[in-house]
This record gives sequence, structure tokens and C-alpha cells, in this order.
Amino acid sequence: MSASRMVASPGFPGDETWNTVVSPIADGFLIPDNHIGRATVSSIAVAHEVALMGGRAIACLNARDRNVLGFRRDLLTAAAYGVD
Repeated sequence: MSASRMVASPGFPGDETWNTVVSPIADGFLIPDNHIGRATVSSIAVAHEVALMGGRAIACLNARDRNVLGFRRDLLTAAAYGVD
């Protein structure tokens, strides 16, 4: 199950132990940006939630279909949350 699925469902059984299960397999999570053209949760927000649960998260940002102001907003949000 992907990290974004676990974050999207706060009551998912095992949320408190997923890091101990996944840590031996992966040392980080790559959180992709929206690629299907629908409104979804920001990759920055998902990466922040993964980091709060103890995982190392790297958020991907896509510059396509964004103006400079929107891209700067996303970079400032990532910096504020401490997301790589």
C-alpha cells in the first residue's frame, strides 16, 4: 500500500507501525505530483504527513501547467514544512 493511501485514511489499522514494517525495505518515499489532471492532495502535504509518521519523504513538483506564482507558493510551502 502506498504512503499516500495510508495518509489519506487516518484511521487505517497499522498507521502507528507502518514505519517499522517498511523501514527494512525502503529508506525513503518518493511522493509524485498530480499526474492525472484532477484535484488531489498536494504532494507536499502528503510528504509532510509521511515525515510526521517517521518516514523520509521526497515530494515531486511538476512545473507544467503552473504559473510562476503557483510554483513559488509550492516551494515556500515545502520550505515551511521542511519537505525535501
